[in-house]
Amino acid sequence: MTLFPLAEALARRDSLGVGLTLGSIAAGLGGNLLAGEIQRGKDRAGEDCPDEGEVAPDVEAALATSQELRQAADAILEELDLVGLAYEALGQADRPPGGYAQGYDLTVVRDLLLAAFSAEELRGLFTYTSSAGLRPLTREFSPTDGLAAMVDRVIRFCLSRALFPELLREVQQANPGQYALFEPRLREANLD
Repeated sequence: MTLFPLAEALARRDSLGVGLTLGSIAAGLGGNLLAGEIQRGKDRAGEDCPDEGEVAPDVEAALATSQELRQAADAILEELDLVGLAYEALGQADRPPGGYAQGYDLTVVRDLLLAAFSAEELRGLFTYTSSAGLRPLTREFSPTDGLAAMVDRVIRFCLSRALFPELLREVQQANPGQYALFEPRLREANLD
C-alpha cells in the first residue's frame, strides 16, 4: 500500500484519479482487522517497528483471503465517501462539474448500482448481459469483492470505454423499479 499513485494523481490534478486512488487505498483498510494485521507484523519484528512495505504484503494477503476483512473495507469505503472528500481537498476549480462524466452524474450511477443489486446480482448482470462491451466486466471482479468495490470497478470500466448507455440499459432491464427512482438524476443538467 503506497501513497505514490495518490501523489501522482494530485500532481496531474486528476480529480477522478485522486478519488479512485483514495478509494483503492481505503478498500485496503479494515479498521480493527487491519490494525490486527499491523500489530502481528510489529510483533514478528520485535523491537524494530516494521515499515509500511514490510506489513503491506501481509495485509494484502489477508484482504485476498478474508471475506470479513473485504466486507469491512467495503463498509469503510462507503462510509467515508472518499471520492467526495478528494473533491473537497482539490477545491472547486479542480472538481469536474458536479461529478459528471460522459453526461452522467457518477454519484447517482454509483448510488443506483448499490441500491439495485447485491454483489451476487451484479456479477450475474454482467455474466448474462446482452452487451458484448460489458461482458468483460466479469473478469474484473475478485471472488472476495464486496458490492462497493465491484460498483467502483464497473464505473471505472464504463468510464474508460464510454459504456454508460449500455450499462444503464442493462440496469433498467434488470431492475426497472430502482432505475425509475434514479432516472431523473442520472443525466447532467443542461445549463444552456
